[in-house]
Amino acid sequence: MLLKKNMKRLYFDESGFTGYNHLDREQPIFALASHDLNEELAQSIMKRSFPNYKGEEYKFSSLWKSSKPQFLGLAKNLKPFTNGIRFWIIDKHFAVLVKMVDFLIEPATTASGYNFLAGGFGRKLANQIYYNFQSNATPGMLDELLNQYQFFSRNPSKETLATFLTNIEHLYNKQSLAVKHHLALMVEGVRNFEHFNNLDTFKSTNDLQFTAMLAMIVDWRKATSEDFTVIHDASSNFLRQRQLWDQITSHDVISQDFPLGDGSTVAYPLRVLNTKSVNSKDSYGVQLSDLLAGYASKHFDLTRPKEERETLDGMVTAGLYGSNFNSIRPAKDFPSGAPSKLTGPDAVDLLINIMKKN
Repeated sequence: MLLKKNMKRLYFDESGFTGYNHLDREQPIFALASHDLNEELAQSIMKRSFPNYKGEEYKFSSLWKSSKPQFLGLAKNLKPFTNGIRFWIIDKHFAVLVKMVDFLIEPATTASGYNFLAGGFGRKLANQIYYNFQSNATPGMLDELLNQYQFFSRNPSKETLATFLTNIEHLYNKQSLAVKHHLALMVEGVRNFEHFNNLDTFKSTNDLQFTAMLAMIVDWRKATSEDFTVIHDASSNFLRQRQLWDQITSHDVISQDFPLGDGSTVAYPLRVLNTKSVNSKDSYGVQLSDLLAGYASKHFDLTRPKEERETLDGMVTAGLYGSNFNSIRPAKDFPSGAPSKLTGPDAVDLLINIMKKN
């Protein structure tokens, strides 16, 4: 495929990847960073920010140990360009709960004739359940619930499903009525799990990288009308689903306004005309994304020590306050009532149609 000369080049990298273990206490945040600065500008900014660095490539893990105060200079040097910098942040602990809502509550709700995703209902319900369980459940119940679900989702079988049902019913019996109201929906979802899901393929639903990459492209699509070429570190695991990526981002997708989980829409096709894997040593653009992703994974980790927090917060003040953030994190945005009636294909069906046609 011939690339347009004026195509926007987007550089990506990530931090906080722990495979399918989303409950890792040491790395609770997955961060994806993207920018549209060209290679020469990215190199110039990093050289000015870390003038004494002699490493083979600019790596967050090395620079954070040796040159932490100089990250304030990086933020300052990036200040004029923050409109072209984007972050996607996933609180992995909360993301497991979102997965539970998606796979244990959504199927039966949709089958009953309701549009679970319209107007961001699903995400709002996850928020409500999170704060309900945090405030009203027995001590440690939420952590135990998430651990039980993660164990099952990483090892899906009839045996682990049966164990999960036994354990979630046990947790249910210990809760107050306020908690039982939401937990009962999950219990029913486990009981009917095989009616809506395939145990043989269910493990793949744990992927967060692909979700974050697609969400980031959607954010870029909503912000600009240009075509994209995506440039990412070859060590990234998100292209384990390369066929799915190509299907969804194809320029041959029929033009349509696609509904999103937050209640907004995005215009399809997403106009990703090329996706390139590169060795990070060969791309200053990817190296800058690595620095930004590493920063973000620590900034949104509220357990970081005070000496790190001063630098992390200082980077926002120094220049990064103008960049664009989006996230999957708990928020106090709750549903105002029941989901709306389903009047046509929902977002999941529309996405399946896109994949079938490509």
